[in-house]
Amino acid sequence: MADTHDTPTPERILIAYDGSPEAKHAISVAARLFPGVRADVVHAWMPVGDPDPMLGTAAWGSSGVMIEAEAAAAQTLVGEGTRVAAAAGLRAEGRVIEDTGSVAEMILAAARDVRPDVIVTGTRRASGPLGLGHLGSVARGVVAHSAVPVLVVPPPGA
Repeated sequence: MADTHDTPTPERILIAYDGSPEAKHAISVAARLFPGVRADVVHAWMPVGDPDPMLGTAAWGSSGVMIEAEAAAAQTLVGEGTRVAAAAGLRAEGRVIEDTGSVAEMILAAARDVRPDVIVTGTRRASGPLGLGHLGSVARGVVAHSAVPVLVVPPPGA
């Protein structure tokens, strides 16, 4: 029996991207499910180059240089994700989210800003005795607190 439900295609999706094979796979799946849709590719970056106030700048060297290098790497990564999404047929734009909160919180904050119809994230194989039955912490946090539907794409070959 054919499915007669009218399922609207999202107009805009947000894709969490960290450069992993799982994130690239999530982009591929999203492009197949939502061809040609507008996609905001986001990379959550937490600066780690800030000096420890107890140890001082000497422990890190020049923290400004370190933070600039981290910011450049984050921009490069989101650029890569945007190119992957565009090559898959999505109308992709990239943005780096910088904060000191959890990655899930940063993704959810970006979703509040761009107001996507769907959030897309990959997930890694969970380790431990229960294996694939559990989502990774980022995917779990996004699913638990999102105001919009979340597509969690299992790892390739799962």
